[in-house]
Amino acid sequence: MTTIEPVAQTAFRQSYPIDFHIYDDDEQAILTITDDPAGQNLHMDIGNASGQTINLLAPGDTTAGASNYHFALRFRPGTLALSFQTYASYTAFALQEEQQNASSVQTFQSFVAATPSPAMATDSVPAPQPVQSPTMSSAVQAFAMDTASTLQDTLKGWNLGYGQEEDGSIVLYFLSTQARTFAPNAVMTITLPHISANGEGGARGTRVELLYQQMTFGDDTTPLSGRRQIYISIVNQRGQKQIPLHVGFVGFDSVLNDGHTPNTLTLWITNILQDGVIALNQVDSSVPSRFIFSFDVDDAHKDRGWSLGTPDQVGAIIVKPVDGANWSLTASKQGQSPEWILTSKQTTLAADESLKVTFANIITGTSGQANLYVRYENIPGYWDGQFVVVIEKTPLLYRGDNVGIGITNPTATLTVSASTNHLQLRREATEKTGDKILFLELFQNDSASPTVPEVHPAIRFNHNNRYWQRIEGRSDGIHFKTGDTNSDSYIDTFAGSGHFSGNVGIGTTNPPVTALEVKGGDFQIAITNAQDHRWGFVNWTDDKLYFQYRAGGTLTNAMWLDNRGVLTATGVAVNGLTASTLTTSTLTTSTLTTSSLGLGGNVIQQGVNWTGESQTPYSSPTSGTHDIAPLVQPNAIRIVGAAGGVLAVNTGDVMAWASYGVVVKGNLWARNKYFLIDHPTKPDHSLIHACLEGPESAVYYRGEARLEHGRAAIHLPEYFEALTRQEGRTVILTPKGREPFLLSYEEIVDGVLRVYGTCSYGTFSWEVKAVRADVERLQVEEKK
Repeated sequence: MTTIEPVAQTAFRQSYPIDFHIYDDDEQAILTITDDPAGQNLHMDIGNASGQTINLLAPGDTTAGASNYHFALRFRPGTLALSFQTYASYTAFALQEEQQNASSVQTFQSFVAATPSPAMATDSVPAPQPVQSPTMSSAVQAFAMDTASTLQDTLKGWNLGYGQEEDGSIVLYFLSTQARTFAPNAVMTITLPHISANGEGGARGTRVELLYQQMTFGDDTTPLSGRRQIYISIVNQRGQKQIPLHVGFVGFDSVLNDGHTPNTLTLWITNILQDGVIALNQVDSSVPSRFIFSFDVDDAHKDRGWSLGTPDQVGAIIVKPVDGANWSLTASKQGQSPEWILTSKQTTLAADESLKVTFANIITGTSGQANLYVRYENIPGYWDGQFVVVIEKTPLLYRGDNVGIGITNPTATLTVSASTNHLQLRREATEKTGDKILFLELFQNDSASPTVPEVHPAIRFNHNNRYWQRIEGRSDGIHFKTGDTNSDSYIDTFAGSGHFSGNVGIGTTNPPVTALEVKGGDFQIAITNAQDHRWGFVNWTDDKLYFQYRAGGTLTNAMWLDNRGVLTATGVAVNGLTASTLTTSTLTTSTLTTSSLGLGGNVIQQGVNWTGESQTPYSSPTSGTHDIAPLVQPNAIRIVGAAGGVLAVNTGDVMAWASYGVVVKGNLWARNKYFLIDHPTKPDHSLIHACLEGPESAVYYRGEARLEHGRAAIHLPEYFEALTRQEGRTVILTPKGREPFLLSYEEIVDGVLRVYGTCSYGTFSWEVKAVRADVERLQVEEKK
């Protein structure tokens, strides 16, 4: 995560000290198109975002205008309705000082006599000039006077100016008549009553700009000026508020939420009038009728349960009108969420006629409900508005009479599809009744006297007809058969191990009391390789168990065991010597003195316990001097693993070794711990170091850093917080250079060590020690 330093935040606030927001009574950034001259309330918050006091300078002239203002609110050409232009220009006229002693009616009459009213014109507002007094509706007069009264009450100590720029932009100028201070985080709210948007252009978006000047920061006399922009939506509220449309999904409204399966939904927008049409503006109109589709998406930092998916997943959705001849589709993106805009090519939507739109390639990975937003704009005779259609994100789908889990088109009453972990029948740990509970039962409802032919419960394994097998339950036991239900052919069964409570017979259908009986001729139990070479166990009539080898038709008795426990082997190799017979009831290492026993590429050697290349002696204060040299002892054992080896106890592995070295799984205990390497500067010497001991299992990290403006942030390894305990961490800081300076630090937070020093750009070394969190604390003292 990127962290904005305080210095950077301060610089940003000083560059953009003024912030502002515009919103309606419902706190939405919306300006409405309406035929009602009453318009709406539009609120503007102007805030000091700099973190410092801002001074608003006293003006030399108290008349607000294009060159004399503290704040100026600019609307693009064609944004404001002509009626509000009348209200605003009258308010500016009425708030001038020379009008303060006149009545509101007298003031308005003077304004009408002196200024052509925007409400009486069809074009932009012209510059004020003397004309004959026009007539004006009583409603316009009333709302103009109310606008002036409201702003006069709101803007105590402020003057309002109104102007139109050459390009048609309308600007409202706000000027404080005296010096003011604008405290940090303070907000000034101005309400513009009876405002409305120009209907030409229909529903759309526009930008509004706030300019500021004639102000300074605190004691700084440098002039402060700038501008900010925001985006607001213009919506239509002409005609009827409720539109006779039904919007919903046809068939089903649920999608599979496994994170990878594409789903398709079909949306119907239907005219529910029984005998009336809904007029539409065509795509080539200046205000075309259109439907706008959008979804909620996850933000960059977390999943939101109500969103449909990530921005990439939602952006990959394929939206298509079924009747493409009468509708035009375009896509756009506002922020992270994409939008699809469907514009009409036809002039009406007939009674009971539907617009059908498919949404394909919907992929989502969360459960819950998500919204499809269907906005409609510029439909003659109706307000702009929005429908919200709910989509259910679920692993369980209902499609007709079938139910699917993990699949969008279930083909059976219940179909479960998944890449792994298809089905789990779970019993929680709170269940204490033991093994007398069923997890799964295949139940056939037959009476004690079954029907003929009898139905046997079965499970089938089908690899898309490439192969298929089944397990069938019968009265005499479990049968493994081919998957064809019309066949009773048996299949082969493979297993790593088998456990049987009764007897097992191979080559016999009725094994005797022995647990396993293998009955047959030659090679009763055999192991055969790819070259058809066989090893087998045979029990001949002489009551001997033979371990035999057969190749090319030739049989060799390699070893046999008689009924007295005597093992006889022929051709045994002992360290290169061959014994014709080796008979012993107990095979011990004493019979293999200075010999080796080969196990594949591995060797167990007796008589050698250490071979080494170096002859350099080393000494220990407690045990004297030792030579690293080949040690040959008749009672020692050397184990040579071709690829390595493992030492283990019954509870698990203890130590492993390979060409890369030795790995100890667990704790390593020793009175002393050394390492021995070649001396880096004395070829005829070795270098010996001992390990540093301490009462804790700890790690350390060190390095060198440099202060910037007297501070530094040192980022420890990303695993530092997870590896170490928070308590007991220590830090060592050492200045570098001839001139000493002071250093201090804060507690380490999120793996970051923050250091402060009295030398703005001093270099220092640092070291952090911490106790490991992945092991238990060391018990320092223990009774023998």
